[in-house]
Amino acid sequence: MAEPRGSARRTNLALGLAALLILGASIAVSVLVDSSPATAPSDITVAPNSPGSATRPADTWLSWFDHANVVEQFDHPMETLRCEYLDQYLTNDVCAVAATRHGAFMISGAERDWDPEEMDEDGRAYVPFSLTAWVLRSDGTRRAASILDGWTEKAFSPLAVSLSLHVAEVDGDQVILIMQRLADDDADPFDYPASMQIIAMSPSGAPTLVAAYEGIELTVREIRGALMVSSWRFGPEDSENPDALWCTHLRLSPSGREPYGWDETPSSGPCPTTGGLDPVSVYRFPVAPGDPGQSRGDSEPMGSA
Repeated sequence: MAEPRGSARRTNLALGLAALLILGASIAVSVLVDSSPATAPSDITVAPNSPGSATRPADTWLSWFDHANVVEQFDHPMETLRCEYLDQYLTNDVCAVAATRHGAFMISGAERDWDPEEMDEDGRAYVPFSLTAWVLRSDGTRRAASILDGWTEKAFSPLAVSLSLHVAEVDGDQVILIMQRLADDDADPFDYPASMQIIAMSPSGAPTLVAAYEGIELTVREIRGALMVSSWRFGPEDSENPDALWCTHLRLSPSGREPYGWDETPSSGPCPTTGGLDPVSVYRFPVAPGDPGQSRGDSEPMGSA
């Protein structure tokens, strides 16, 4: 008996719809699993960053300092922060005082006990150097109170390296820079990249590490409302001045954030032709006998916490 036309039509429609659904699903799957890489239009031009852009929090990852509340802290009677007053209690190799609208602070540092015969796991002896930040306190007795502790070191080698303190001014407040770098101006700067730390006073009256960097031939200059840190980098050659050097530049200034910190604005360009800040206090690490060139390429560690 023949199937009624209406029933056959419904069957054909159902089969047609099923085929359309299967086809649509196949197309959707093919679109979703298409792994061909997307290509950007070739006529899009990306504009370079404008000067003064790309500001971010200053780097402090390489800090030598901590609050050290689990070790000994010191208070010394003192009417005002003066390096010569601190010399009554401690033997210091470097010292400097910074004046700010939020109070003064002082940084001191000294070489610690070491033995050239005591080698580390890498086969080197190290000269340890401690640093302390002080503020003035009074609860009836005026005193210098230690509030921040730092630590660096230098491998005992023929390379001559110094640690120096520099006082700079930003927006009327003084800050203290600590630089560890080659002491010989004629030495190959790639033998020992420089390290630096910047300590500034927070609005709450606490000396604070606000920036820490390493680089080749680091220099620091005062500019309007900021410090400019520069170090060598690879860059385009100047056909008119083939001996010109190219540098990374970091403009550093207080951020206004809470908790207190500084901002950096990175850029690159010709290296500065003028020198950096003059030191106010300098210490030279002990130098081992031998040719400094023997250390070249030996990956001598830089200053570190």
